Amino acid sequence: MHSNESLLLIALFVAGTAGAEAVNVVASRGTVVLRVEPLAEGPLAAEMQADLEALKTAGVADREAADQACDDMVDMSFTAANDPNVQVLNIRTLKARREWARKVDDVLQRLKGAVQLSVTFPESDARNLLIAEQNWPNVKRDLATGSNKIGPLIKYRRRLTDALLAVEWLRVRQQYADQTDPFIETEPVGSVTLTSDLDVTTVGYSCALAVKHFNEDFRGSFCLEPGILLDSNVYCEIFKVHPAVPASIASLRDTPDQRPSFQDEMALTKLRRYMREEEWSQFKIAVVSGLPPPLQAAHQDRLKRAEDLYNEFLGGLYAKLPQLSGVTDSQPGQIASYVAECTRHEESEARGDGACAAERVCSANAVMKASNDLYATRLAQLRDELASATQPGVSQVAADVVKFDQGKANLFANESYNSQGPLLHILGVQQEKDPATKLQNLKSLTFEQVLNSVNEQFGDALKDLQHYSENGGTLGEAAFKSSKYIDRSLDGIRVMRDKAGARSPVVAMPATLMEAYFGVTYPLAELLKMRKGEGQYGAMNDTQRANAADPLIKAAGIGDLAGLREKLLQSATQFNVIARPASAPDPSTSPDL
Repeated sequence: MHSNESLLLIALFVAGTAGAEAVNVVASRGTVVLRVEPLAEGPLAAEMQADLEALKTAGVADREAADQACDDMVDMSFTAANDPNVQVLNIRTLKARREWARKVDDVLQRLKGAVQLSVTFPESDARNLLIAEQNWPNVKRDLATGSNKIGPLIKYRRRLTDALLAVEWLRVRQQYADQTDPFIETEPVGSVTLTSDLDVTTVGYSCALAVKHFNEDFRGSFCLEPGILLDSNVYCEIFKVHPAVPASIASLRDTPDQRPSFQDEMALTKLRRYMREEEWSQFKIAVVSGLPPPLQAAHQDRLKRAEDLYNEFLGGLYAKLPQLSGVTDSQPGQIASYVAECTRHEESEARGDGACAAERVCSANAVMKASNDLYATRLAQLRDELASATQPGVSQVAADVVKFDQGKANLFANESYNSQGPLLHILGVQQEKDPATKLQNLKSLTFEQVLNSVNEQFGDALKDLQHYSENGGTLGEAAFKSSKYIDRSLDGIRVMRDKAGARSPVVAMPATLMEAYFGVTYPLAELLKMRKGEGQYGAMNDTQRANAADPLIKAAGIGDLAGLREKLLQSATQFNVIARPASAPDPSTSPDL
């Protein structure tokens, strides 16, 4: 196929479709470069947005249909490259949809010879502003609410992520042509505000490759991890509750656990990670001593295995990070201190041309890079397990192993769940919009899965409190930021009480632990409004919301961050003492890993 024919095919297939974010797709054999540029701002973006609004006003009631109509508005032009054998097709558009990747894939499948994909991000005001800020916390700090640059920057972050995922989909399709849909990504969460992170979950047989290539391509272009520069994370969650998850994977997910302790240990690892060493020691003693004597040995073993998993996580990070001068001891406590020290150091310099400066010896970016690489490695192993576990006739034990290893991989993911329970409880029930699906998912939830979800919510709340304590945060800010995790834990407790039936220890659990340990005046409902920016809080920035929260927390008898943390630790401890006797033990013939 000649280059002009390749160019014509790409033009025919791409014309009228949505673009991706600033992407160059390079095909061999008379190379054609497809360069798709975002339109976060500028006259053309304004004109396209006006056309979209006109479509909606004219009676296009369905938002999806209106968006699709807007996708047809694409500005296209051809330019010559420095190499006479290369021609460039430029596409400028507001949108970035999977249809773009599918249509380009149709073309690439027709090309003979190897096809290579490369990614670049052309210069733009939003891109340059992002690079100047160096990381997303700086964006939030420096671009005060009301800045006319905030909106375009948020759009740029979302379109950048969308586009790179479209390229990774193409990349995986080139490697595994037999997979018609190697992975799908779910709707990103938290992309509409400056203060939210942008998390995208991919599912499918090859989502491990999507995560690996996404981080590598981003790092190759900007010299930093996406979690640092964009506060954006891409996950591979094989067992996510989603209609597009293949039936064979869904069947594995819904297979009853042969050994419930596997998932319990993963959830407890979240608690261990965000408890200080002395807090964890006290937690273990209080929980085990509070259980009936016949149960103490089994649950003490689970707590020990959770600690071993945490130490395995720390050891993996330590082996990947350059060691600070004088750090030679590989004991877990010292490793944890070393990792915490690294996260307080400055990042390496963000660049937009891929000409990266030497990596700093120890930095937040170095820690995240090490963690992301380990996550990708574990996911690759998981992909091989999944291919075997979904074959006909595989024993149910295989499902336990895959679920457990998904959790072990997730230990290295940035702000991810470790166990299956939170995915099924929070995403499958609490955040599910369809009433029928929500009810079905609720019925399918087991007592043990909700137990794991609640423990992970406590762990994430402790993580938030630790972050604000170590970074000069205030009581009010920590309280309203962590409120969603406390709310989720209380929702889980309500679900557990409904599922417990005649299991009296849980039926006797207080209607909310909030009343028992935080006090009846703890302003959780108001804190949730602050976090979501509802009502009067919508016009406030984080500092103003924190100032509004502070007197409410103190009126509930909590005077500082240490006091709030102590309340949370008490709640987590007593919850486990009450709930664990009602959880299912491992069968005597259960498998081991």
